[in-house]
Amino acid sequence: MYAEFISDRHFHICVPCARPDNNESHYLRGLGQRTRHKLRLWILKSSNRKHCRHLIFPRILGVVIVVWLTVVIYYHIAFAANPNLCRNSSFEEELAAWTFETSYSKSATYHVQTGDARYGAKFVRVVNNGDGDANLSSTLIPVKDGLRYTISAYVRTFSPKAVRIGFWCFDQDMKEIVSDFAADAPILVAAQPYWAHVYRSKDLPDGCAYVRARLIMSGRGTVDWDGIKVEQYRQAHPIFAEFSVYTDGLQADGSPLAVQSRNLTVNSGFESGQTGWNIWLEKDKGPAAINFPEEGVNGSRCIQLSGKGKIVCSSEPIPCKPMTTYTLGVDAKVQGTLALITIQPLKEGVVHAIGNEDIWGYITVPLQQSEYKRFTKTVTTPGECRYLTVILRIEDSIGWFDSVQLEEGNVATEYVAGPLPVEVLNSPELQEYRAKAILYSQALVREGRVRDLMYQAERLLRYHQQNGGIISDATRFYESGRQELVIVKELLGTPYLVPDFANINFSSLNAKLSEAGQAFQKIFSALGYAEPSLDVERPELSSNMGRDDLAKEFLIIPCPFRQYFYNGRADVEVLRPFGFRIWNPAYQPGVTPNGEIAGDKYDHYFDLFAGVNMKTIGNISWHVVPIEKMEQEFGDAIYQRDADGKIGNRTILNIWHDGAMKYVRKTFYKFAEYYKNHPNVVGYEIMNEPWLNGGYSASAKAAFRTWLRETYRNDIESLNSAWGTQLNAFDQIEPPMNLDEPIIVVSNQRVDVGALFDFRYWRCLSFAQHFAMLIDTLHEAAPELPVCSEFSQGASWLRNDWAIDLLLLSSLPKWDIVGTHDWFHSSTPGALWNAGWLTASIARYTDTPLWESEYTILGFESETLLPEQEMRAAANRNVWRYAAWGKRALEAFAIDANEGIGTGRGMQSAFINAEADHYIPYYRVGGLPTIEWKINRIKSLLFPTQIVNQGLALLRPSSASLIYRSSWNYGVDQETIRFVKPLWEKHWQTIVVPEECIIDGREDLGKLRLIIAPQSTFVPNTLQEKLIDWVNSGGTLLCSTPFGLFDPWGRPTGILLERAFGQHVYCWDKKQGWNCPNLKGEEPYVSRIGKGRVIMSLSPFIALPDGSTQFDALLKEIFGHSLVFTDVPNVELLMREDREGNRFVWAVNLSREKSARGDLRLPGKYVQVRELTCDAEPIVPIRYDLASTVVPIKIAPGEGLCFAIGKVKSGN
Repeated sequence: MYAEFISDRHFHICVPCARPDNNESHYLRGLGQRTRHKLRLWILKSSNRKHCRHLIFPRILGVVIVVWLTVVIYYHIAFAANPNLCRNSSFEEELAAWTFETSYSKSATYHVQTGDARYGAKFVRVVNNGDGDANLSSTLIPVKDGLRYTISAYVRTFSPKAVRIGFWCFDQDMKEIVSDFAADAPILVAAQPYWAHVYRSKDLPDGCAYVRARLIMSGRGTVDWDGIKVEQYRQAHPIFAEFSVYTDGLQADGSPLAVQSRNLTVNSGFESGQTGWNIWLEKDKGPAAINFPEEGVNGSRCIQLSGKGKIVCSSEPIPCKPMTTYTLGVDAKVQGTLALITIQPLKEGVVHAIGNEDIWGYITVPLQQSEYKRFTKTVTTPGECRYLTVILRIEDSIGWFDSVQLEEGNVATEYVAGPLPVEVLNSPELQEYRAKAILYSQALVREGRVRDLMYQAERLLRYHQQNGGIISDATRFYESGRQELVIVKELLGTPYLVPDFANINFSSLNAKLSEAGQAFQKIFSALGYAEPSLDVERPELSSNMGRDDLAKEFLIIPCPFRQYFYNGRADVEVLRPFGFRIWNPAYQPGVTPNGEIAGDKYDHYFDLFAGVNMKTIGNISWHVVPIEKMEQEFGDAIYQRDADGKIGNRTILNIWHDGAMKYVRKTFYKFAEYYKNHPNVVGYEIMNEPWLNGGYSASAKAAFRTWLRETYRNDIESLNSAWGTQLNAFDQIEPPMNLDEPIIVVSNQRVDVGALFDFRYWRCLSFAQHFAMLIDTLHEAAPELPVCSEFSQGASWLRNDWAIDLLLLSSLPKWDIVGTHDWFHSSTPGALWNAGWLTASIARYTDTPLWESEYTILGFESETLLPEQEMRAAANRNVWRYAAWGKRALEAFAIDANEGIGTGRGMQSAFINAEADHYIPYYRVGGLPTIEWKINRIKSLLFPTQIVNQGLALLRPSSASLIYRSSWNYGVDQETIRFVKPLWEKHWQTIVVPEECIIDGREDLGKLRLIIAPQSTFVPNTLQEKLIDWVNSGGTLLCSTPFGLFDPWGRPTGILLERAFGQHVYCWDKKQGWNCPNLKGEEPYVSRIGKGRVIMSLSPFIALPDGSTQFDALLKEIFGHSLVFTDVPNVELLMREDREGNRFVWAVNLSREKSARGDLRLPGKYVQVRELTCDAEPIVPIRYDLASTVVPIKIAPGEGLCFAIGKVKSGN
C-alpha cells in the first residue's frame, strides 16, 4: 500500500492488487472475509492503473483510513502470509514508493530503464560520479520488532567501491532508530556485470515498528537494481522457504526430506499455465476459452474458464493413500449460471475411475460470487483408491479458479504453493539452461586440475633448475600453458561472483583448457617424467565395503541442507563432474508412533544421489524414539531435569532411565536392521552435536549414588574425606545444585568442589557409556557397517557444561570413525580452534580414523567480501589443513545454504552459487576434486601417521577443566588459547596431553622435555608425584598460574610447588588474581628440582609484560629449534611419522593472495626428500647448512605440499 498527500485537502491511497513480479496480492489474501469485503468496496470502484487501485479521499478521512489500513495489514497480513512487503519492487511504476538520496556526492543520478531487466520490464540504474553514497530508500514498511527480516535484491555493478543493502529502522512514532541496519558489510566489492541475487538477514532492533529498504552504493560507478524483496526471515530467501530454522548454525527443525509441500497439487496457482491440468470441452455448444490472466488471488495468474456448455479442467492424477482423509481448498468466483468443484478417486492404472465424478458431491460456487471465496471439501479415500484428481467445472459461465490445495488431513490449512510441474522442470528452456550449468561444472573441475598442473610445473622447473638442468623448452611450454589459462579465466567468468555461464562458448573454453593442459603435460615429459592425466576420477565406493574400508578413503562428502536438490530447483547433475563418492543427507528418518522406522519419504533421496554415483551415510539421532508412546508409558521421567527439578530440554532424553533406554536401543536396532542391506548405505552416523546436561531426575540421582558406591567401595567415610562432608549414608547424597565456579580464598583452605568434580566426571563417563551402548546396538544389527560420531567442536576444553570429554568418548565406545566439528579454518597458523588441536593429539592414544563432520568450505574466513580467486585459495587451503592434521573425510556442511555468503559474516559453507539462483557451483570449489584425488594417491603413506612428538606438550588439566567454567576470569580454555599463537606461528610442534594419560602411562613422560600447564589449580596428587620425578630427571614444567594447589576434590595439597618453592600460602582475588606475599622477585619464578626445573607465574604467563619473549627464549634454550621451520610468512608446517619412524612434512600456504617462496629447514641430516603432492613425485634438490637439511619450496596461494623425508640420520 502507498499513501501520500496530494493537496492541502485530499489524500491519495494506492493499494496493489496483483503483481507478476512480487506476489503482492498477498496483501488481500491475509485479511478476514469481512475486512476484505469492506476494503474492496472502496478499492474496486476505481481502476485507472493496471496493477493498482487508487482512491481519493478528503484529507482527514484519508488519514483515518491509512491508519486503519496500516494496522489491519500490519497485524493480519505481514505476519500471516509473509508476503513481499516492498512496494514497486521491480520499478515497473518508475520510482513510485522509492526515494533517491545522495550523501557527499553531488554527481549522482538515477534512471529507470526498460529492457534487460531481471523482473518485469524495468530496472533502476544509479550512476555515481562522486565519492560519496548514492542510495535508494523505500517508503515505510510496517514490521514487528524482535523478528528477523530479510532484504534481498538482484543487482549488477560496474566498478563501485562497495554495494550494500539493509534497513533504515524507525519506531512507532516514525522516528529514526538506526539508518543502515544490517548494511554494515558489502554484498559486492567488485564489478558484477550480470544479475546477482544478494540478501541480508538480521533481527530488527527493539522498538522497531517500520523499516525502509535501503539500497546503498558507495563511490564512483554504476549499479543496477531490480527485484527487491523485504520479507520475514522464514519466508525471506528461497533457502528458508521450505521449513523453519533455528540458530545452531543452519540446523533445521523440520526436515525438508519429509514432503516437498503439504499441497500435493502440481502447478496449484496456474503460474505455469495449463501444465499439470487437462481440459475437456462439451462439443457443439459454442465458443469456449481457457485463459490464464493475472487476476489470481494468491499469485500473479489464475485459470479462467469461459464459454457455452460444459468446460471441465481436471488435474493430472495425484498419488494418494487408501483409507486416508484429504482436504481440498480452492479460491473461486463466477459470472453466469454454474461453477462446480470436486475431487474424483481413481484406481491403480490411473484411468480407472471409482464411481462417477460426483461420487463425493460437488461444491457449488454461488451464482452471485463475484469476488474470490475459499471453498473447501474433505473426503476419505476408499480402499482401492490410489490417485485423486481435482475437477474444476463451469457451464454457460465464466469461472476463475486459483490457489488449489489438496492436502492430507481433515483441516484446510493456509495455502502454500504445490510442487513445480515436471514439465516446467523438464522444459526445453530450463533443460538447456541446466545443460549449460553442467558444462560449467565440468569446465570448473577441469580448470582446477589444469591450474594444479601449472603449479606442479612451476615446482618441477625450479627443482630441475636447482639441480643444474636445462629448462628452456620446458619454460616455453610453461609460458604457453599459462597464457592459455589467462584466456580460460576470462572465458569462465572467474572475476565475477556470478558469471554469464549460459552464454559461455564451451567449445572454445574446453579447447583452451585442453591446450593449457597439454602444455603442462609436455613439461613433465621434457623433464623426464611420465605425462600426468588431466582427469581426476576416483573409483566408486562398493556396496559391499567392509567395516574398515570406508575409513581407508579420503572423501569430501556433500551435505545438502535445503530443498533445492530434493524438489528439483537445483540439478543434482551439477555435482557429477566433482566425482563425489558419498553424501550425507544431514537428516534422519523419523519413527512411527509405534517405533517403526519411517524411511519411505527419506530413502527416495538416496536414489537421487545414487544417480550421480554417490553412496549414503545413514543418520540417526542419539535420542530418536517414539516419544508419545514413551510419554504415555513413563511420563516426564524420560527427560533430563535441571538442578531446579524442571525439564531443561525436551530433546535431551534421560540416559539413566532404563525404560527410556530400552526404547532407544530398540529404535537403534531397527534403524540398523532397516538399512543394513540397502545398496546405497555404506555407514551410519550418530548425529547431531550431542551433549548432555541435567542429571537431577530420580533415576539419574540413583545412578549417581550407585556410581559413588562403586567408586568409594561402599565406604562413606572415604567419600566424606574426599568431599569434606559428614554424611551417614550414600542414600543421603544429592547432586550439587550450585555449578558455579569455586570460591577460592587461600591455598591452605579446602575448596568445596568434591561433589562438583565427581558429579561432572560421572556425567562425562555416563555419556561415553551411553554411546558405547548405541554403537554396540548398531554393530549387533549390522556388523559390517561402520559407525561414525558427530561431536560439536568435539573437543571442547571445558567438559563441565556439555559432558563432552573427547578422550572418554573416543576411547570407551568402539567407534569405527571419530567425527568432530573442529573447524581448521582461518589464515592463522596452528589449529586456531584449539579443539582440533586436541582432537589430533588424542588420536595418538585411540588410533581411530578421524573425520571432520562439519566442514564448512570457507569457515569464518573474512568479515569482508572477497574475490572468488581468493575464495578458491581459502577453500583449497582448508582442505589441505584438514588432511595435514589427520582428517580422512570432510563432510561439507550445508552446501546449498549461504548464511554469510555475500555478507562476509557467519559461516561460509555454500558450494552452490546462491547469487546465481543455485544453478551452478561457485568458482571457489573448482579445485576440491583435484585435492581429493591427490590425497587419495598417497593415502597409504599418510593415513598410518601421527603427529611427531618433539618432546613439547601442553597439559590438558582434566580435573581443573571439570571445575572451572569458561566464564571464569581466565579459565582453562582461554589460558590455553594464549599459547596457540607463539607456539604455532613459530612452528613449535606441540602435542596436547590429558593429565590422565600421564597418570595411567598412556603417555611416555620420558619422551617429553617441556610441559606447559595452563590454569592447573586442581591436580591429582598422583600426577604431581609423577611430575616431580620427571622434573628431577631433567624435565621443565611451565606453570601458567599456580599449579596443583588443590586435589580434584578441593583438598589443599600443592606438593609440587612446595617441593620447588617451599611452603607458601597463595591468595586469590577475583579482580587481582593470584598473589603470594612471601615469594620475592619478579614473575616468573624459577626453581630447580634435581636436573630439571619448575617455572611458575602467578598471572597468565603469556600475559606477563615480556611473557612472549621469555617463552620464545625458553623454547630455544630447551629445543634449539623446532622439528621443521621456515622464515617464509603465512606457512603452516606439521610433521607426521609412521610406526617405522618414516617422517612426512606438510607445508600449507595460508595466504589467499601471495605465493610462499623460500626454504624449509629440517634440523638434522635427511638423505632424500621427495614431494608426494606432485604427480611425478620428484626427488627434491636439498642442501645441508650447518646441522640442517634445507628444502626449497614454492607454494601457490592456498595450496599445500607434502614431503616424504624418511628417517633422520643425525640431529633431531
